[in-house]
Amino acid sequence: VDPELMAKLTKELKTTLPEHFRWIHVGSRSLELGWNATGLANLHADHIKLTANLYTTYVTFKYRNVPIERQKLTLEGLKPSTFYEVVVQAFKGGSQVFKYTGFIRTLAPGEDGADRASGF
Repeated sequence: VDPELMAKLTKELKTTLPEHFRWIHVGSRSLELGWNATGLANLHADHIKLTANLYTTYVTFKYRNVPIERQKLTLEGLKPSTFYEVVVQAFKGGSQVFKYTGFIRTLAPGEDGADRASGF
């Protein structure tokens, strides 16, 4: 991969999460998202959903939906060294009350991904 292109993509993509959300772990095949349920109390949400979209010649995606009280979720089965569009949503009784869209790159196998605060 061209380092200059990678630097440009990294700079231009929206990679930081909104307040009360954080990446607990970014690995080569998984993402672990955490959140502060107390900080999100004003949403009155009951579930958080994380979707990772991969755009190639067609769209593939992985998602997981968990109760907000769990305060974290892990999305597995992703491809290493790959840019994903990530969508974080909060739902109350099946209705969306919050949505954030950003981007992240999964790590290459063997790359250290512990405690990454942003997408890169």
